[in-house]
Amino acid sequence: MEPLLALGLFVGIPVALAAVIAVLVVSPRGSYGEQGEEELSPGAVLITSAPATPNPAALPSTRTDHSATAGGARGNW
Repeated sequence: MEPLLALGLFVGIPVALAAVIAVLVVSPRGSYGEQGEEELSPGAVLITSAPATPNPAALPSTRTDHSATAGGARGNW
């Protein structure tokens, strides 16, 4: 095989494969590309300035959780 042909195949095949993958990744597919941007009503998105706080009722009770006071690596599973 000629060196120039070997170099062309050695470089050309990976470059062509990368180009095909790039085209498949960048191009929109099916109905996804045909959809317009959906408009959101002002109440559809919840934006708060304060961080979320946990629900105290969902936290474990200190009266029933003795794993921390008993020592060891016990879990209530």
